[in-house]
Amino acid sequence: MPPPTEPDADEAADRLPTLPPGALDGFPPALRALLDDEQAAGNPVVEVGHSFPAPPIGAWARLARKVGTRPRASGDGLAFRARFSSLSSGEFTDAERVHFVVEPPDPPPPEPDMDEIRRQANPAEPGPWTAWLTPPPPHERVAWSTAWSLDSVEGVQQAVLEGLRRGACFRSSHKEGGSTLRWRLGQYVREDYGDEPGHQAWSDEAEFLAMLRRYLHGEVQRDLSRDPARPAADAGATPPELEAWRVILRRLQAG
Repeated sequence: MPPPTEPDADEAADRLPTLPPGALDGFPPALRALLDDEQAAGNPVVEVGHSFPAPPIGAWARLARKVGTRPRASGDGLAFRARFSSLSSGEFTDAERVHFVVEPPDPPPPEPDMDEIRRQANPAEPGPWTAWLTPPPPHERVAWSTAWSLDSVEGVQQAVLEGLRRGACFRSSHKEGGSTLRWRLGQYVREDYGDEPGHQAWSDEAEFLAMLRRYLHGEVQRDLSRDPARPAADAGATPPELEAWRVILRRLQAG
């Protein structure tokens, strides 16, 4: 799809409202000069009214953009006031405060990131790796995962492998023993201790990742069942793989 093109000057002019004749005649000289300068600079008046902030005997003129031909500050016989509302971002008036030049409102702030709010309300278990393990928003990617997109299964898997190669590990324990999964001597290894000691090693990343997914299946299901954003009806269902691997990434521990 070709990119949208900017309208030419004639098209833009056709879209501007037509002010009634003499709509600006009552403005005092200092404000009228400001309006003339702005319009000459390509910032047209788009609306004239007789309500707030002007009194009934006065009027206001709204510009298409913020004032650019002079500082947005008081001086030279004009008073400026910044506003932070859905109606205006600022206004100029004179000592009489009967006529006003009004600037358009600022764009609304971005919608809150609900995922980030939930992450802050339910942080990962505290530890030196906490800031590394919680999948951050794109603009806050941690240094070692900048090469991987945490918005894809493959990207999160590669971040897990990179974390292991940098010294992180997975640990579990129970009354009969436990296991540690780590990177050692050029291989991914699983070391079991306790009643059933053992040692396994993987050179193939795909095989190791398949084992890791099976190994942490119970922890993934448990962690996702505690997520307040996940519907209760889905608590026992098989999670989407991206969610599952993000949980696995969060379970990395310092080695």
